[in-house]
Amino acid sequence: MSISKKIKLTIAIVLTGIVLILTFFSSTIYNSRLPMVVVGYVEKGAVVNTVNGIGAVELSEIESYFTAKVLLPPEAVNLFKENLKPDFFVNIPSNGQYGLDAELVTFRREAGELIAVVSFYSENLIGGEPVQLTMQASVVSNIVLPNTAIYKDENNNEYVLVVERHKISLGYEYILVKEPVSIVLSNEYYSAIFDFSDLFGEAYSAKLKTGVIVINSNRPVFHETRVRLADWGDFVGWR
Repeated sequence: MSISKKIKLTIAIVLTGIVLILTFFSSTIYNSRLPMVVVGYVEKGAVVNTVNGIGAVELSEIESYFTAKVLLPPEAVNLFKENLKPDFFVNIPSNGQYGLDAELVTFRREAGELIAVVSFYSENLIGGEPVQLTMQASVVSNIVLPNTAIYKDENNNEYVLVVERHKISLGYEYILVKEPVSIVLSNEYYSAIFDFSDLFGEAYSAKLKTGVIVINSNRPVFHETRVRLADWGDFVGWR
């Protein structure tokens, strides 16, 4: 005999001043041989990622304008994608200056390290002062998912698992189907997925927008894995 417990979980998370509401649905199955999955729908929201680096003030040929050569962590490369336009801010604690707007001059690798050179306007600097650089990118997307919903195949390509409901003689069975995705921006918890609707029509990404996505599972699951959720059809509903 199977015993089921139904859960609806809503989480509000503040990401750099932006509140993102995500609603997940789950059904927990006991005494079942099939994998139990936690599922949810994609949400529209904002994903914000901030990266910090350190460097030093360098003199410029233009009065009151300076540059800074900053060492960045490896994950900063994700904020330099062509479709992102990160903002740059400079802090100079020794001079009491914070949140100075900066412009990117160049981004490159030196001896295996990520280096950014930025320019900014300031006063009362002599050069050599320690600099803290904040680089921030944000994306508002129609398709936002927790990172636990993102899988990678043997070629390092990202995909999600969409649950399909199939009619059988005794009711329904639920099969997982692999759907490739392209990630625009991720932070520690969430990923904004590129919405191809504008390029290829609404039907292209409709399967993600209207589908039920695996958020987590109690056992490894793959393409064409059969899963079971008690009374799922009545509880979650199908769009």
